[in-house]
Amino acid sequence: MILRAGLSLVAILMLSACAAPPSPRATPVADEALTFVTTPDCAPGTVTIGFAGDRMRMTTASRHYTLHEAPTAHGMLFVAEDDPHTSFWSEDGSALVMVRGKHYATCRMDRPKPYRASGNEPGWLLDLHFDGPGLRFSTARGDIRVKLPTPEAVRSGTRTRYAGNADGTPLIVDVSGQRCLDSMSGMPYPDTVQVLHGDQRFIGCGGDPASLLQGGEWLVEDIAGRGLIDASHVTIDFGEDGRLSGQASCNSYVGGYQIGGETLRIPLAMTTMMHCAPALMQQEEHFLSLLRQVRWFEFDASGALVLITESHERLIARRA
Repeated sequence: MILRAGLSLVAILMLSACAAPPSPRATPVADEALTFVTTPDCAPGTVTIGFAGDRMRMTTASRHYTLHEAPTAHGMLFVAEDDPHTSFWSEDGSALVMVRGKHYATCRMDRPKPYRASGNEPGWLLDLHFDGPGLRFSTARGDIRVKLPTPEAVRSGTRTRYAGNADGTPLIVDVSGQRCLDSMSGMPYPDTVQVLHGDQRFIGCGGDPASLLQGGEWLVEDIAGRGLIDASHVTIDFGEDGRLSGQASCNSYVGGYQIGGETLRIPLAMTTMMHCAPALMQQEEHFLSLLRQVRWFEFDASGALVLITESHERLIARRA
């Protein structure tokens, strides 16, 4: 599909480029609970979008619309059931909006990422989508395959619960913000997840392991069992965009990191070129060399981050 000016396809989910403060949100008329509700503030007027099951609900200042997904060559398209001139289209972080034939400003959109959890013995997989596809739960042996609209989230403290019904069988997903270690890979995850399907219970891990590394600077306190030179400063900062930065003793460094399968990899890109005392330069060289060799990470009993190389040498860091 080629987009041209005047194209009558529309869209918006989450608009990170909009600077206007949130507008009051109209109350949807539907009895169904909406998931992922957002207001596109950069469009003229008030337009609120959410999902009820596999249908989109759009609320304007004067009307409520129910939209169903429609075929499209690219991206995602939703068209109002009672008005073909009201629609929603999005692709690759961009969105277009049209209400009753009126085109709204093109805005940047950040789609909500699905939440994934899994477990072993027996193997199982859970996906929670917040922008249409719904909840998907299945076991590796194939005896359970559940598809249903994502239930409303019920939160209490660090716990979140989703309760639904799959062909007469209750399904409950309980997400606890308690760190979890995958029993097969050893990869740490931010959440412990329990799924109840009828009288069967499945326990495993959920969330994005990278989120455990992100959120602020780590202060390195030990390099391969040698400690650090007094008053030296070594840090690691895992950015949400996959970038890595920090101080290496004398120089600052930048690079990237990737988490895939059972491993963490840190290919560094560059450092500054300052010169310091020989001891600091040696410490810096050793630290950067080990950082490039990191393959796994874990947390010790005190909560310190432990980065482990292929030769099982360790870098230990704590939140700054």
